[in-house]
This record gives sequence, C-alpha cells and structure tokens, in this order.
Amino acid sequence: MTSWQRDTYNSLFDVAEADDRLVASGKSTHLHRLLSIIRDHGAHHHMGIRLLHRHNLIEEGEIMIADTLDDDEGFAVVSQAMSGADTRKDVVPSSWQLVGSDFAPSEFSLKHLVREDSLAIHESDALLRDLAAAVHEMGVQNLLGPCLNMNDWVYSHSPTKDAILLEKTNHEHRANVSRFVSEEEFRSVKSRETTWQVSTASGSGIDHPGNLIAKCKCACSVATGGGHLGTHVWLGH
Repeated sequence: MTSWQRDTYNSLFDVAEADDRLVASGKSTHLHRLLSIIRDHGAHHHMGIRLLHRHNLIEEGEIMIADTLDDDEGFAVVSQAMSGADTRKDVVPSSWQLVGSDFAPSEFSLKHLVREDSLAIHESDALLRDLAAAVHEMGVQNLLGPCLNMNDWVYSHSPTKDAILLEKTNHEHRANVSRFVSEEEFRSVKSRETTWQVSTASGSGIDHPGNLIAKCKCACSVATGGGHLGTHVWLGH
C-alpha cells in the first residue's frame, strides 16, 4: 500500500462518527440507491455496501487484511494490519473507497473468504461507473463504498440463518475480531451497522418500496466513548 493509500485510510472516521455522519446525511436513502444499482447490475450475490471507517492507524506498507481463526470461543473473521501482504497471490481487495473518480482498495481479504466468481466483479466498468456517480452525487466518498460479500463457507459457521458478524477490536495487535451472534443478541448490545447486502426476504433491515431490504450482515461493537469495543482474544500472528 502506498503512502497516499495509507493516509487515505488513516483519514477515515472511527465507526461511531462515520455512522453518525451517514445517519445525518440520509442513511436509508443512500443505502437504497447504492444497493439498487448493485441489484440492477445483477451483482447483489457478489457485492454489498460497507460503512467506510478506520479500525486503527496503519503504517506505510501495511494493509488491513481479513483471515479466519478457530479458538476456544469458536469461529471468527479477523482483520489485521499486515505489511507487504498486498503482493501475495492469495490476497484480494475486498472493499473500496472512491478517491477522485476511481475506486481504490480500502481493505483486503484472503481469497478463501469470498466467492471465487466474485473476484472480477470490481472490474465491471458499468457497475463501478454507476456506483461512483451515485457516491459522488450523494457526497459520501468517505462514508460508503462497495465491498465483496463473504462466501457460503464463512456463513456455514453461522449458528442461525439471521446471525450477524459482530466485531470487537484487539488493540494490542491492531486486529478486529468478528464472531457470529444471533440477531437477538446483536440488538441487545451497543453497536453500529457496517455492512449491508440486498435481501428480498421479509424481516429486520431498512425496507424500501420495491421489496428491497438493506440487510445488515456485519456490525461493530462500540464502547461508551464511541470507539470499537475491545476484545482480549489471543492472536498467534
């Protein structure tokens, strides 16, 4: 990752401020418009929308990269600052931020977390052009961007159909640990929604005319002061 990409990532808001700004600017309207574009291009199985926010500061040459682990608490998706990982063949961009007129990678993932047939979706010129135009017009370049959906293997670890990945932060390792929780548990904790996908099923979510629901798939636990809630999970790398 170049220094300007590092500086762009580090300039993002923390999750609470990013969500507050999104709500103030018209969260449900923005999500509906962007997810409608994704659906209209037939890309909703591959791509969703993410709340752009800074988990922690990264250094030059580092990227935030998602992997998985299994420990005493079970399965987790872990996004951690790593150096030089963007040159690995098993690493792919997983979310993007509009910088100028183009989308630039914001965070990354190991390939085994995403659908194999989704890897080229970010090369779809018409889709990205329409998303970029909408993001620019709405003025949410530093708040919303496209992201790859995680694959069926990741969701096979979900205990229930409506489970949500709830994230906490390991501050020592600058890592973010997401575990599946039931929707009931998710609603009982202080959190901010961070990732949405198109869903045509009834249920919770931001419902709109046309039977499009912005279904929350991931969220961040937040502390009283607004930052990410900490976790003490041990990371062996």
